[in-house]
Amino acid sequence: IYNKTKYLANLATKNGFEWPNKTACFEKLEEELLELKMALLKNDKNNIKEEIGDILFTLNSFAQLSKVDMLDCLDQANNKFEKRFKILKKYADLENIDLKFVSSEIKEKLWERAKKN
Repeated sequence: IYNKTKYLANLATKNGFEWPNKTACFEKLEEELLELKMALLKNDKNNIKEEIGDILFTLNSFAQLSKVDMLDCLDQANNKFEKRFKILKKYADLENIDLKFVSSEIKEKLWERAKKN
């Protein structure tokens, strides 16, 4: 799927259909996020799926304009989350906190503590 996204973006660029700059692409990303928000408010599952796809496609274009690989970015985010979540779980276990049964506020406090490490 990702290869097809890269192919289509490159095909568009080769044919002169490209972003004038990163700012324009970022503004489109913001527009797509607003469209997702509207789809969520309507609870329109098909539109939600469509808008998430549009966001991912546009985000890939932004990554390419920024000269970064989107999969590398996602891998880095996964590694960061994994590290922080392990720390969060350690804190929760030390304090006998069952994450399934605590408030979002407590989870957020644990997350913030984990981020500080």
